Amino acid sequence: GNVALSGHLQSIASGNVFVRLSEMKVGQLVTLYTTRQDKTVYKVAEVKMVRNTDVTVVEPTTKPRLTLITCAGDWVQYSPNYGDGDYSHRVIVVAEPFLLGQTP
Repeated sequence: GNVALSGHLQSIASGNVFVRLSEMKVGQLVTLYTTRQDKTVYKVAEVKMVRNTDVTVVEPTTKPRLTLITCAGDWVQYSPNYGDGDYSHRVIVVAEPFLLGQTP
């Protein structure tokens, strides 16, 4: 199914884990490591921006995929739509499993 991972764009306490996520390009490879050092390689299939309220990107899928998510857009201090402060959009990188021997 869909492995969805989110990381901060900017954070004083938690680091800037996905600060360069928006620079990803279709065709690039992403390696996901587990705590046991197992790894799975994925190939980026799509990079897009969605509203911060769009949760369809984390829905289950029938095929395996990796979805990486971080903040983007304008910082909104407070509004009924955004709560106590949030970015207006999300950068979404969708990647599919990549098997050794395939062309990147």
